[in-house]
Amino acid sequence: EHKMSHGSSSSSYELAFHGVDFTVELQYDDSTLIITAEQSNSQETWKGNFSSQFVEDITRKTGSVKKFDVFCRMLQTGLRQDSDAVYIDLLTYQDLELLRHRQNPSAANS
Repeated sequence: EHKMSHGSSSSSYELAFHGVDFTVELQYDDSTLIITAEQSNSQETWKGNFSSQFVEDITRKTGSVKKFDVFCRMLQTGLRQDSDAVYIDLLTYQDLELLRHRQNPSAANS
């Protein structure tokens, strides 16, 4: 883990999700969060760029409002796996749809 410049951070983590190994890289500064997840055995890569405004809007929608810098530090804690208070999982679109259906079965057709 190293600091890129004032107010920015870059770190990399080796994690397994559902028995599959990934390298997850986290980069952020005052306005942008970039998450890259690479599947170790296939080199398939997913990358997402998220503005601080988007992250704060999402936390508000979930009912767990977090400032951008707090969210980024919380994400690092989860990726380091050094706290039971923060849990990180990697979900596919199908996983999310299944969760959505479980939470609101009547929304399945929308």
